[in-house]
Amino acid sequence: MFTSELKIRDFSDYQIPSEYRTIAKNYLSEAQAIFEDDLMLFAITSSCALNSCIDGWSDIDVLIVTKNFDVTNNEMIHKVGNSQKIRIALMLLTQYEFENNLLDDKTRVAVWHLKKGLTYPNYVQGNMIIPNITFKDIQNDDKVMMPTYLHKLRRLFWENTENSKRPIIKMLYIVIKMELRKRGYVVCSYANAFQRFAIMYNEQEFDILKEISSKSKNPSPEFLAYAQYVVKKICKGEYDI
Repeated sequence: MFTSELKIRDFSDYQIPSEYRTIAKNYLSEAQAIFEDDLMLFAITSSCALNSCIDGWSDIDVLIVTKNFDVTNNEMIHKVGNSQKIRIALMLLTQYEFENNLLDDKTRVAVWHLKKGLTYPNYVQGNMIIPNITFKDIQNDDKVMMPTYLHKLRRLFWENTENSKRPIIKMLYIVIKMELRKRGYVVCSYANAFQRFAIMYNEQEFDILKEISSKSKNPSPEFLAYAQYVVKKICKGEYDI
């Protein structure tokens, strides 16, 4: 259970670029002004909270829990997020949804991190029950959601649209993390995920950070070939052997 004595993480504790820190801090201030006493929890999650943020690439993932559902307030906080220079990926829940584990797969991972003490909230009001999420629950989510992410990834391959590098990399990263969690491994960064994946399946490691840092908005032929190769093997069940 969250209590008033729970450790609150200050934004100065994050090993993230100063621009990210400033935007996150201001976003909390905006959330407090919009929701007032309805704001129950605010937490930076994912790469920024896990000190694996990539400057200019990573989003700022935020979990907000409010006491009540208010359409106007929800619209306002989304508008604030959409106006930022760095994209804010918002997970917005009511206290009832949060406490009763009415979460999507991404949010369930973020809450699992909170429960395990891997991340901490930046603001908490009153007491809240953290749902009893287990690693097995995360693995079950992965099993259900893997077909959806594979479908989205394959569609990105054949649509061949402009600016496709970012969505393909992010989607492949999700799929690779799912494959690793299937074997019991939890990774918190692109570099760690691609390295661990190569070791686990005796594959050649792809330099994903080099791909991310390239100025092109479309994937390199080498990365596209690698992504298609991995997806082909997953879809044939070759990593299940």
